[in-house]
This record gives sequence, structure tokens and C-alpha cells, in this order.
Amino acid sequence: MRWILALLAFAAAAAAAYFLLAPPAPEAPAPRAAVAVLTPAPANPPSAPPSASAAPETPPAVLPPPQSSAWSAEQDQLARRALAGDGKAAARWREVDDTCRRIQAEGKPDLGAYFGDNLDALMSQPPRYAQISGEEHALLSDPRLETAKRQELAAEISLRLEALCKDYVRSDAAERYAIAETAARKGPPAAFWRFVQQPPLEPDDTGRRQQWRRSVTEQLQARSEKNDADAVFALGMAYAQDGRRGLPAMLPPNEALNAALEDDPVQAYRWLSLYVHMHADPRYTDQAQEWLAALGNRLDAGQRAEAEAWLADYRQRQARSGND
Repeated sequence: MRWILALLAFAAAAAAAYFLLAPPAPEAPAPRAAVAVLTPAPANPPSAPPSASAAPETPPAVLPPPQSSAWSAEQDQLARRALAGDGKAAARWREVDDTCRRIQAEGKPDLGAYFGDNLDALMSQPPRYAQISGEEHALLSDPRLETAKRQELAAEISLRLEALCKDYVRSDAAERYAIAETAARKGPPAAFWRFVQQPPLEPDDTGRRQQWRRSVTEQLQARSEKNDADAVFALGMAYAQDGRRGLPAMLPPNEALNAALEDDPVQAYRWLSLYVHMHADPRYTDQAQEWLAALGNRLDAGQRAEAEAWLADYRQRQARSGND
């Protein structure tokens, strides 16, 4: 019996020694982070049911639908963004719509002006179509470039414009005006001057034409307050000219505005005097001074004194605006 007890004691001691003296088992290695594999997403990824644990996605903003029939998916999207207040999208939409509307009316792109006799005057004007780059416009307007090369460039541009406007559908008049005004108010400066120089109006749209005149006048005055010399000159010229007389080709093509604002010698004298004091474009300054000399003979001493007082007050407001 004793030998059995001794044997059990020896086994227990051996087991305890094993657990105390044996080296610790190595720790299991931490799992390696998964390596992200970047693969291009398919053009039309299959829709998968939302995971129960995934956070709900924020629904996209609902954009108003355009009123015109869709003829271009890109134009359709630009119209939606423009009608939601995106000025840049509105400007891009209008550039394409104006080009395609003009090409539809003319039957094909017309670049004949680039092969006439008055290329010097053409250089001071913007391209006939917005999709003609400044470099292309300069090459087409450069008489030093061989006619054959200019014609080759014109042919390339024509093909590009025809492809752009393939299957064009004429835009709704109200939608076109709304997008153009958004572009003028919220888009780049070029979009504003397009609104001034190319009113987005139908020939018989009398009511909207009055809306355009009020909007343009209001925006020109607001720009003038912020020292925009081009806006000041546009108002002075519009009040001095009624649109029925020919003007030098180097002047801004503001015929629509000139015709929309009735001649007003007092207003013309004020705005042109302001432009001269701003020391802007010398060419326009010379023209403004010529008009001022003629206008001065139509005003009495009291009107001229009132115009000078208006000028002093306006210059102070411009200075405050510039310091804001």
C-alpha cells in the first residue's frame, strides 16, 4: 500500500514540475490585415440589396426636370443642375444651346465671316460659336495665315459643331430664359455678357423682353457699384445711343441693350463721366469723351451741376465698395 501511495505522489510531483518548467506555448499570430485590391468598377454595377447593418444612404437632392425633350444626356443633366441654381452648369448649357439653335436656323455652321474683308474688327469680337477656342479664333482671324490652312481649320471646326448638335431639339422658351438668367447672375462673367449681348428671347416675346431689360439694368448697376468699368460704359453707351445708329466696330456689341434703353442725356452724361474718371480702356475713354462733348450741349448748367454732384457721390460709394 505504501508503494502505491509513493507512486501516486511521484506522479503528481512530475505533473506539477512539467507545467511549472515547460516553456510557454507560442502566441497565435495576429491575423494579417486584408490587402485592398483595387479593381475598376464595372460600367453598370449590379444592384445589390442593402445590408441590414449598413447605414442608410442620404438620398440625392431632387432636381427639377427640364421642360424640353431630351436630345442629349449631358444637356439634360446640365439643365437639371441649372434649374436648381448651378450657375456654371447654366452657362455651359446655354453655350451649347445657343450654338445648336444657331446652326439649326442656318442649316450648318457658318464660318464665312472669317474669310471676309473685315478681319481686324473680327479680332476684337468673341468667336461666333462658344466652342471655338481663343486660339482657333485668332488663327481664323489672322490674314497672315494661308487661306488653305484657315479653311482646313474651319472645316474641322464645322465637323465638330455638327457632331455636337446632332439631333438637337429646340429648347423651351421659358426654360431657356430661366437658365440664361441663372448663368448671368451666378455664372462666370462671360455668361453675364452673353445675357446682355445675346438676349435669350423669341422675337415676339414682349413680356419676357421687359423682364430681361429690368434684369440687365439691375445687374449692370450692381456691377458698377463694384467698380466694373465695362458695366459703367455699357450703361453710358446705352443711354447715349438708341441702337439705330451705326457704331465703331471696336465697341462692345451691345446693340440689344442700346435699343432697349431709351436715350436719356442726363443718365448718359452721368455714366460716361464716371467711366472717364475710372481711367479704363483708352479706346472707350476717347469715345466716351466724344459723346460727352455732344451731350454737354444738350444739358443746361443746372443739369450739368447735378451730374457732377451725382458723380462725386457715386465715386465715394465705389471707394467704400472697394474697401469692403
